[in-house]
Amino acid sequence: MQQELYLIKIPKEHLPATICNILVEHGDKIEKTQSLLRYEYVKKTKKENIDPETKEQIQHMIDTPFIEELKSPTEGEIEQIFVREGELIFDTDDKAVIGVKEPCVHSIQIRGLCALCGNDMMKTDFTGVDYSQRATISMAHNVAGLTVSLNEAERLEKETADRLLKSRKLSLIVDLDQTLIHATIDQMVEEWINDENNINHPTTKDIHKFVLSDSPTVYYIKLRPGLKEFLKDVSEFYEPHIYTMGTRNYASSVAEIIDPNHTIFNERILSRDESGNITRKNIRRLFPCDDSMVVAIDDRADVWGWSPNLIKVHPYDFFVGIGDINDTRSARFDEKMSKEKTSNKKTSNEKVSEKTFDEKTSDEKASDEKASDEKTSDEKTSDEKTSDEKTSDEKTSDEKTSDEKMSDEKMSDEKTSDEKTSDEKSSNEKTSDEKTPDEKTSNEETSDEKTSDEKTSDEKTSDEKTSKEPLKQKVENTSNNTLTTTMQKSLQNSKRTYEEISEDSANSDEKIFKKQQIEHDENISKQTRDHQLKSNQIIESVKPVPVDNDTELPNLLKALKTIHKRYYEEYDRMQNDLQTNVKSRMPD
Repeated sequence: MQQELYLIKIPKEHLPATICNILVEHGDKIEKTQSLLRYEYVKKTKKENIDPETKEQIQHMIDTPFIEELKSPTEGEIEQIFVREGELIFDTDDKAVIGVKEPCVHSIQIRGLCALCGNDMMKTDFTGVDYSQRATISMAHNVAGLTVSLNEAERLEKETADRLLKSRKLSLIVDLDQTLIHATIDQMVEEWINDENNINHPTTKDIHKFVLSDSPTVYYIKLRPGLKEFLKDVSEFYEPHIYTMGTRNYASSVAEIIDPNHTIFNERILSRDESGNITRKNIRRLFPCDDSMVVAIDDRADVWGWSPNLIKVHPYDFFVGIGDINDTRSARFDEKMSKEKTSNKKTSNEKVSEKTFDEKTSDEKASDEKASDEKTSDEKTSDEKTSDEKTSDEKTSDEKTSDEKMSDEKMSDEKTSDEKTSDEKSSNEKTSDEKTPDEKTSNEETSDEKTSDEKTSDEKTSDEKTSKEPLKQKVENTSNNTLTTTMQKSLQNSKRTYEEISEDSANSDEKIFKKQQIEHDENISKQTRDHQLKSNQIIESVKPVPVDNDTELPNLLKALKTIHKRYYEEYDRMQNDLQTNVKSRMPD
């Protein structure tokens, strides 16, 4: 294949331009940044003039010619010169001036290095050439970071198409999970395999297990019924490729099981480690230039963007409730949910902290209000005390004046009363002599009783005043004690058996109540036991049993054979038409 030339052009911002001198000739070896030719271009610039009348500066644009040298952005050999001296190149022309044959076109790169010459493709200089942009197409199966140029991709696809046409085959892209196999990591499957009496043991015929090199997890995969016959038959008409959302180790382990001799897939395995996308699949990833000879089969059409090359199959669900273990959507959803939970926890903690802060501030406000109320009450009491003192002083002064008046009146009254009392005494002495001694003693006893009663009443009032709070506590304690004693009695009675209560003939009410309680408990226990037995029977009846009656692959094989037949019928017709046209044009 002839090597593609590197085309050198004049920058668009310098067009239109006129070629002045060509500094190289055909076959010259050139270095990077070497001058190739000189060209002239016109650029508008500002010029300032002074107006002779107003003597003010005036700016206007003028055309200024510039001469520039075109330098080579690469090294190599001059293969072609497309211009001549004096030629005018317009800005509408997308024309190259010189073609250079490079020693390496860097058409195959791997992780920033050229796979052909080994140079670093990430280096840049003042020429602005980015060599990494020469190979941007990923089409390799098993090498991550390998990219090729468009010309290289077209060359590779042409070689593939020629090989397929000679063998009269098409390309087939197949998915793994729920298309050819169904996988799980449930350890219950191990019991199915080992226990011959297990109801699921007969369906474990095509179950295989493996452990990845980077994980201790045991994977169990069930082959879709008729998979080996399907792969054997389909490989006669198609060249199969694996395209999976699983990891490279997972895809290789599954390929070892379904293709142990490496005769069907060989190394044509593309995983998410090399595809560069964990949510989408694209036919252009494997066939970037032409997909007319490509068919894809998958249980999901959304990941392919509903491509017309896709045949959607029914998902293979052998392990009930498992689904696709390599579905990246569920992982992303779990991450989102975990992020949302953490964010919700943070917001709730912030709200709680705000609440506590508000509670603190409210408590502080309440304490401040209480303190202010106490201050005002103290001030009021002090004012009341001062006012009481004033009123008491006024009262004492008034009492003093009134006492003086009363004393004068008493002095006058005492004089008169003394005269009267003297007369009364004489008469009382006479009567007292006449009273009996019994009457005297009785009068003395009644007076003593009165004084003792008054004392006891005073003592009671003082005791009541001093013992108000202890009495309240005693009442509360007594009420609590009565409650605890009744609770203890009820607990003791509940602990007593029906026979113990029946021996006590006096406790007939308790005996009847205990008998009813025992019968009620027995009825409840029977009901719960029956309910548990029924629920266990329902669970056993509903428990899913894998059924291995899938018939998708035989129908799929028929469809693929039909597509293959139609394609090559059309291809043969076109080839016959071309041959007839060529013969008709040929002279007799």
